[in-house]
Amino acid sequence: MASHFYEKELKILDVTLPNVDKIPTVRFDEAKRKVAEKYGRKIRNPYDLEPEEEALIGQYFKEECDADFVFVTHYPSKKRPFYAMDDPADPTFTLSFDLLYHGLEITTGGQRIHDYNMLLEKIEKRGMTTEGMEQYMDAFKYGMPPHGGLGIGLERLTMYLQGVESVYDLKWNKNVTYGHIYHQNEVEQSKHNFEASNPEMLLRHFNDFEGQCKAMLEQNLPWPAYDYCLKCSHTFNLLDARGAISITERAGYIGRVRALAAGVAKLYVAQREELGYPMLNTEAR
Repeated sequence: MASHFYEKELKILDVTLPNVDKIPTVRFDEAKRKVAEKYGRKIRNPYDLEPEEEALIGQYFKEECDADFVFVTHYPSKKRPFYAMDDPADPTFTLSFDLLYHGLEITTGGQRIHDYNMLLEKIEKRGMTTEGMEQYMDAFKYGMPPHGGLGIGLERLTMYLQGVESVYDLKWNKNVTYGHIYHQNEVEQSKHNFEASNPEMLLRHFNDFEGQCKAMLEQNLPWPAYDYCLKCSHTFNLLDARGAISITERAGYIGRVRALAAGVAKLYVAQREELGYPMLNTEAR
């Protein structure tokens, strides 16, 4: 097992790795039914799992399968984002999943819609519009391969493995915790982001970075342009945290950053094409 390679570290942190030899899979609706039948718990919310249900699902599969993890699949479309791929066999459910560890959700993900017209149809069904998502939608117009995505809560998983209630109590080593290293930094950065930063300076910086990004694009320098695009994105986040831009202005700023990112991507692709896509040449690797 992989634990053999990290035996020293696991001993220091007093962690026993969970069993991953088998990870069962169960549909969302089936998981609810199993828990309701075995533990006599009434199904109250047909569209999502309540924390108590997640805990009981973890308990069920530990008792029945001796499994520490379980994949819960096919969540209702009503509770998933508009871009989640609906199940062709029953569009009221999605091709999605959560990974539970002893009843704690640590990963959520699934297949995403890659067809432009299907995405438009889903947006319309939700009563939404594509305003502010033009750059996002453009990519699907010209072809997007089947794909998926997931998010994982590494801190939640690590907290559970170490048996602590707060991320700041996580052991970094035998004597040092995450809080010892990062807590003061997070306090000060939060103070800066929400209270102490200078909005006027940030607005100037955003405009300066945007101007430099455009200048680099005009000079066919995608990498420096990319750097300034990232600076714009970071500065926007600081402005947003500071409350320096209104809700209506926010969409405009997001659009400006997207336009820069699209410009960088197009120039980079053109540059690689001009170079003959050198990384595709196996002899040059």
